[in-house]
This record gives sequence, C-alpha cells and structure tokens, in this order.
Amino acid sequence: MIYQTYEACIADDLLRRVRNLREDADNLSRSRGAHYDEVFGRGMRENVDALRELVENGWPCEAVFGPAVARAALLLAVVSVSPDLQEHCLQLVRRSVQLGQSPAEHLQVLETVCCLNQPGQILGSRDPAHANGFAPQPQSAWARTAS
Repeated sequence: MIYQTYEACIADDLLRRVRNLREDADNLSRSRGAHYDEVFGRGMRENVDALRELVENGWPCEAVFGPAVARAALLLAVVSVSPDLQEHCLQLVRRSVQLGQSPAEHLQVLETVCCLNQPGQILGSRDPAHANGFAPQPQSAWARTAS
C-alpha cells in the first residue's frame, strides 16, 4: 500500500477540484448555460465545504505546496459562493504573504474579489500610492471614468 503525505493528499485534492471545475465549465459552455445549477451547483457547494475544511489548518501556501497547488486553492477561493469564506481566506493569504510564503499577486486577486462583494463596489484600479497597491473604486467613480 502506498501512503501519501498530508501535503500530497491536499495537493491531489485541490488539483482534482480545479480539473473538475474546468470540465464543468467546458460542459456548461457546450450546453450554452442551460444546466448551470446542475453543472456547477453541487460542485461549488462541495468545493466550499472542502476549502472551509482545508483552511482550518491554515492557507495552502506556495512555499509548502508549490505554485500549482497554491493557485488551485486561490482559484477555489475566488470562485467560492461564500463571501464569508472568501474573507477568511483573504486573512490567511494576507498572513501568508507577510511571512513570505505566498506571492503578493495572490493577495491582490483575493482582495479584488472581496472588494467586489461589498455594496457599491466594482473592479478597482491599481494605485501605487495605496498601501497594498490596490485601490477599489465606488461604482459612481467608475461610471464617471467609463463615460
């Protein structure tokens, strides 16, 4: 019998979930969105539960799990249907970046997603003067620049 380390099990699970997401997206594309709830609903709920359980032990950072697994965890957090879980992951990623275990880009991506969960927010712009390089803009500011 072959035994895997905890890290290897986590890596396999995260990468499998991302592969399933890609397959689901392909299936959804082929069906022209007709079966969205059927295709994504169950898988999304399972991914939220799995990610919630995983992050109880901390963020699966790049320094420990490698770049592919860290990106997989980030993707699951980004597409999560749970804003509370996204906020929790944001705090974990922020700490991981501070410790030098995850790239700052992961923090920026998750900050953007969490900002978009706030009322009146849409995609922000990069602002080097802002402490973390990202400055969300309220919808009214976006409307002024888009016209």
